[in-house]
Parts: sequence; structure tokens; C-alpha cells
Amino acid sequence: MTPTIVYLNGEPMALTGSPGGGRIPEYVAQSLVAMLAFKANPAAAVALPHAVHEQRH
Repeated sequence: MTPTIVYLNGEPMALTGSPGGGRIPEYVAQSLVAMLAFKANPAAAVALPHAVHEQRH
């Protein structure tokens, strides 16, 4: 899951990753959506605030 490399036409076009244990999927997905769907630059994508759901047992 991390690091995550996104390829476009066989060439790397985005790289992201995250520390955080159980929160890695949410953080990586958020940065990818910001970069790919909203055209945020990498610095802006990783600077976004995070909102995650923590399930406690």
C-alpha cells in the first residue's frame, strides 16, 4: 500500500505514501484523489487535513 506509484501510459506520474498504521489506506486514497481528480500538486495533496473513522473494539 505504501509507497504507492501511479503509472500513466507506462510512465510514473504520481508517488505517494504514508506512515500511520491503520490509517494508511485513508491517507493514501485522499492524496491520490486530490492529485488525480482535483489536480492538486503533491505538496497541496499531502497538506490536506485528514478525517478518518477509527473503529474501536
